[in-house]
Amino acid sequence: MPRGGSRKHPADCKCGNCPKLGRKKQERPVDGNFARQLKAKAKAEEKWLRAFQLACEKAERTGNTADMVRILSYWDDRDLGRCVDTVNHLHDKPIEHTVNVTFFEAIERARKRVAQ
Repeated sequence: MPRGGSRKHPADCKCGNCPKLGRKKQERPVDGNFARQLKAKAKAEEKWLRAFQLACEKAERTGNTADMVRILSYWDDRDLGRCVDTVNHLHDKPIEHTVNVTFFEAIERARKRVAQ
């Protein structure tokens, strides 16, 4: 069964001039070496260890272990290769809202906005 748009060359063509499928690979804005150098200069590992020590001291002092648990779960996520940063996504269509507003309320809000 055919997949995708039209192709001018057969699927097994070896001519080298065939159109490429999919997106072109994006260049990375920062290479890994540069990021590692910055991390070494900032002494990131020492700062993480210090943050963990402070969280442990706080847990002993106050009994609140939330910071310590948060740091440990962050480290576990990094170690297991899970995403640690939540990324919101954009909708291509606006989200529909159904709201009942009287004409009087709409005029009142508009007058308030203009008065400000």
